[in-house]
Amino acid sequence: MSDKFDRQGRPISLMEWCKLFEDREYAIVGCLEEDRDGEHLLISTVWLGLNHNWGPGKPLIFETMIFGGPYNEWQMRWSTEEDALKGHEAVVWAYRENLSPDEAIDHLRETLEDEDFYPGHHDMKLEEMQ
Repeated sequence: MSDKFDRQGRPISLMEWCKLFEDREYAIVGCLEEDRDGEHLLISTVWLGLNHNWGPGKPLIFETMIFGGPYNEWQMRWSTEEDALKGHEAVVWAYRENLSPDEAIDHLRETLEDEDFYPGHHDMKLEEMQ
């Protein structure tokens, strides 16, 4: 099975992945960049195309990450572009409401009726994946 996928989740070759990965516009799903209280913040959601799920379950090929602020280096990975967009919007909403990104993801899980919503968390321990 391939470990490289396009934005629609279809398996692709290494050469196809390399070509797509070079296309910055293809890779960016969502981006918020601003200054607040003298601190620069970036909330970035991108297509990685490589499966970052080291355990069982769906491939995690998108990532939301926060750079700056109290949640610097927080991240969450996603299986689908749709989930990545929902997650990005939830994290931006949390930032604007002064909530933690984890609270936003928990709220999103509770409000979605989509059983296929599948975020993979950043702090999963190796023993939890086995």
